[in-house]
Amino acid sequence: ACVDVGKGEGEGHTHLHPWPPPSTSLLLPLAPNSIGRTRTRPTGLERMSFAEFYLKLRASALPTLESMLFDRLSAAESARNVERASAVRLEAVWRGRTARERIRMLAANALFLQRVSRGFLGRQRYREALRRRSESRQRAAFDALAVVIQKRLRAYYSRKYHHNYYARKAYVAAVLQKGETVRQDLQQQFQQQLEEQQMQQEQQAVERVQQLAGKLHHLRSTESCPSIYNSPYHVGFHPTALGIPVEQH
Repeated sequence: ACVDVGKGEGEGHTHLHPWPPPSTSLLLPLAPNSIGRTRTRPTGLERMSFAEFYLKLRASALPTLESMLFDRLSAAESARNVERASAVRLEAVWRGRTARERIRMLAANALFLQRVSRGFLGRQRYREALRRRSESRQRAAFDALAVVIQKRLRAYYSRKYHHNYYARKAYVAAVLQKGETVRQDLQQQFQQQLEEQQMQQEQQAVERVQQLAGKLHHLRSTESCPSIYNSPYHVGFHPTALGIPVEQH
């Protein structure tokens, strides 16, 4: 097939037409002895220019080309919606795949950045925790040492400038001696008060017994009748008051 870009009436369109053309009268036959050295006299067709040949060829093929063009344009117009839908589908699939690939790539990059950043922040927090723990341990050790040093220094200063050890020892011994003396005095006073109270109670008991005995003289024994305090039935036992038999009061 030959491609012809027409001008004038069919300008701007590409025409396809079979080759050789259907009209055999437009062919340029070769002379039988054209290859040899001897040449025959050219005919009218051989003397026809290329422009004339092209114009005749175009005039003969133009109706066929127009019909073919119309048929193809009609077919293209009828398939426009299907081809447009197919193109839209292809674009949608391609754009969806591209978008998913991009989202997958962004998600992978984001995951990588998060992993790196979290690892970095975790290591920073770990180092900070180690530093605080070491600082707290050192502070605790230094505080304990400082307390011991202050205690020893204050004790030495107090013993040297405020309190004499031997004087305080003597003072404590004197306080103990005085306390012991006071305790003994208090013990003696308590024993004395206890004895006086006991004697007073005994005296009151004696007076009470004498008072009762003076009122119960009719219960004493007579020569003819023993009393209840001297009953013959009390064998080996007779009522007493303050260690003295009642009959003798």
